[in-house]
Amino acid sequence: MRPARVYLLGSGLALAALAILGFALVEAGAPRALGRAAAFDPSQSLLHAGLAAVSVAAGLAPRVHPMRWVVGLATFHLALGTLGLLAPGLFGYPARAGLALRWETGECFAHLLLGGWGAYVASNAATEKKERD
Repeated sequence: MRPARVYLLGSGLALAALAILGFALVEAGAPRALGRAAAFDPSQSLLHAGLAAVSVAAGLAPRVHPMRWVVGLATFHLALGTLGLLAPGLFGYPARAGLALRWETGECFAHLLLGGWGAYVASNAATEKKERD
């Protein structure tokens, strides 16, 4: 399997696991069960589920050019991780106007890790293409 598809499927499954964990912890009344590493709320879990669906669908679709999705999702993850570390209150923490997105330090590093993995996959693909030409 090509590295781009592995990234899309791997990150999609990781996001799906986070969504399921988030929904379960919120339902159990323990959204901060992981301490300062991560805090879950329904809007965040819904976003994780949506991104998981997009990532897995792009990884499995035979006619989709996976590298475009890798670059897009990696950029998105890198931006989220960077914004979360530099400006954790940017999107209304504490909740403002009903938007309850929070960034805990552990979540920021997880986003940076996923984004870095995607950037690595994309840069290796670009290098391989140059070497073939």
